[in-house]
Amino acid sequence: MLDLQSVAPEQFDAALNTAFNVSTGGSIQLIEVVRLKSPSPRPQAFSLTFSHPSAHLPQGIYELEHESLGKMAIFLTPIQPDKRGRLFEAVFN
Repeated sequence: MLDLQSVAPEQFDAALNTAFNVSTGGSIQLIEVVRLKSPSPRPQAFSLTFSHPSAHLPQGIYELEHESLGKMAIFLTPIQPDKRGRLFEAVFN
């Protein structure tokens, strides 16, 4: 399982526009990695935005799996949908 305590945004940059399988079924696509300014102890705070044309995932922790990053448990929050479909955000700070 991916260690989320030490994960860096660069690890997700290579996974942009690729699918992450969701343990509850289906997959979501990583569409954005954003570096954040934060006073947190994490060396680099960042957020991930995922999309799916129609998936309904309530806010919560989901086990995701990616072909190169492996498995990870991430807290996803639904955010405003747009032309790409439903959007979900994970923040690391």
